[in-house]
Amino acid sequence: MNNLGILQLRRGDQAAARDSFQRALAADPKHLAAKAQIAGMELQNAGTSAQGLATLTAIVEKEDRFQPDARNLLAAYELQRKNY
Repeated sequence: MNNLGILQLRRGDQAAARDSFQRALAADPKHLAAKAQIAGMELQNAGTSAQGLATLTAIVEKEDRFQPDARNLLAAYELQRKNY
């Protein structure tokens, strides 16, 4: 489901992507890539960006500091904000 969600996200279908990521998490609550992708979507939304940032930071700091999706999304966020 996570790979399908990434494909849907790249095609611009955010609703379907979120559904796929949520289904991946329902199947495996420890699926950090799906959790990171949902947080990345939240990060792009002004209303939920703080929640997305907190989730991504928690993944890297508390769950798996090498989780590539979370690290890449955090890096992209920092580059957009010019925090380098």
